[in-house]
Amino acid sequence: MKLFVDDIRNAPDASWIVVRTVTGAVRALATMEVDCISLDHDIAHHVSVDGNSRSFACRENFSAVCYFIGEKYKSLPPPKIILHTSNPVGAQRMRHILDAYGLTSEYQPGKPVNRLELEIP
Repeated sequence: MKLFVDDIRNAPDASWIVVRTVTGAVRALATMEVDCISLDHDIAHHVSVDGNSRSFACRENFSAVCYFIGEKYKSLPPPKIILHTSNPVGAQRMRHILDAYGLTSEYQPGKPVNRLELEIP
């Protein structure tokens, strides 16, 4: 199975399972055999005020998933790990976490996402 972890972007094709939250990613990794994981860094939260909704970047990110991956695969053969975030600093932080567990990752910068274009009607 291939796991695509991103709160906004869609997977490159139908061969990926998409999860949008840290909890969803950890649940999938804990219960499924994974051959490849593609991770975003930044997470947006949707905020509604007086019927208007908008996405806002927040402090939470998908780094926690890297820690879970590190713990799970420290004694198992690891899957291929791709960091597809458009945030190079976030990618560097995630790579540092994975490196600490002896895991390698590949950085494939993602196309930037304009969160304001994704407003909830």
